[in-house]
Amino acid sequence: MNAAYDSMVKKTFPKARIFIDRLHIIQQLTNTFKNVRIQEMNHLNRHSGEEVKYHHLFKRYLSAQDIALKLIDYNPVLKETYDFYQPLLGYFKDRNADYFLT
Repeated sequence: MNAAYDSMVKKTFPKARIFIDRLHIIQQLTNTFKNVRIQEMNHLNRHSGEEVKYHHLFKRYLSAQDIALKLIDYNPVLKETYDFYQPLLGYFKDRNADYFLT
């Protein structure tokens, strides 16, 4: 949900309870992880002396998950974000609110 809606609803309907559906929670988690990944890859491209190149055969031999895991192992910030993000998705999928909300 857009943050502007939250403040508008609170001002307009002070006693209203706001609920956010599952789609938007997962979407926010995924977008946040994607933004961190893009930010780190851009930082790597600008500040690294080595050029990051992808071999065209990677598509044939590595799955998208394998490539993501290699990137995560290569970058500590991305690994920390991934290690935070994955359990949240699991808690959410298992409907374990105690872990998800703490």
